[in-house]
Amino acid sequence: VYPGDDAVIYDKAAPLRPLTPALLSEYTGSYVSSELLDARYGILLEKDKLVLRMRAVTRDELKAMAPDKFIDSDFGANIEFLRGKGGKVTGFKLAVGRAAGIEFSKQQK
Repeated sequence: VYPGDDAVIYDKAAPLRPLTPALLSEYTGSYVSSELLDARYGILLEKDKLVLRMRAVTRDELKAMAPDKFIDSDFGANIEFLRGKGGKVTGFKLAVGRAAGIEFSKQQK
């Protein structure tokens, strides 16, 4: 890219490793956000697919975009899972519309 040049160069992302039900189950659980007045979201595994559950009825499929990063096209949300010591999923950050970085913590079973 040269000064004054509006060219955009993209790097091709590495292909995602196949997400088996065992790998997807790492993300499942109940998540709560103190930033959203203790809003609770559930991540479920249904028919070998991750599903985001908000409130009692909404169930939207999550599509993997990169390691630990998913989108919910119906809700218009980006979800980036967070990992703690030992690589365990500890929560996620939600971005939807102009709101970004909303943290949810995974609740212990």
